[in-house]
Amino acid sequence: MNGNIFTIRFHWDALNIILTSLAVAGALLIYSMVMTIGLPLAYILASVFLLYIMLSALFVPYRIKLRGDVLVIRKLAGKHTIPLDSIVSARQLPDDFMETASKLFGSNGFCGYWGKYLSPYTGSFILCATERKNLIMVTMTSPKTGTEKRIVFSCRDKNVITALNKDND
Repeated sequence: MNGNIFTIRFHWDALNIILTSLAVAGALLIYSMVMTIGLPLAYILASVFLLYIMLSALFVPYRIKLRGDVLVIRKLAGKHTIPLDSIVSARQLPDDFMETASKLFGSNGFCGYWGKYLSPYTGSFILCATERKNLIMVTMTSPKTGTEKRIVFSCRDKNVITALNKDND
C-alpha cells in the first residue's frame, strides 16, 4: 500500500435497520411492561433480553481500514486484523450469495450480519457485514498451518478489491 491509509464506514441495509429497530423497541416495551408487573422472574427475563441485545451490538462492524501491510475490520468490541501478505485473493461476491449461505453461529440481520457461516460454493467463512449485498470475500492462508481461511465483509468501495489484489501480486 506504500504507507497509504484509507478507511471506509459500513452502511446498513434496510433489513438490518428494521430488525435492529424492532428488537430494541420490543426490548423497551417488554422492560416497561415488566416494571408495571413487578414479578422477580419478569425482571430476570427482561434483563437477560436486554443483555443479549447489548452483547449482540458489540459484534457490529463499523469501519474497514486498509493501512500499511494490514486490513483491519473494526467492530465495537475487537477487530479482525488480516496481514496483507497472507491474502491469497480478494473478490466481489454476487448479490444473491447470502441466499445460499447457512448460519452456523451469529446474526442474520439483528445488529448486522456476523458470525460463522457455511456456503456450498465457498465452504465455511466468517461474515462481518451490515448489508447482504456489496460483499467482498478475502481468502487468506495461515502461515503456521498453511490452511485457507475466508472472511466476507460488506463494502461499497470496490477499490478495496483492487488494492488487496494489487498488494499481493
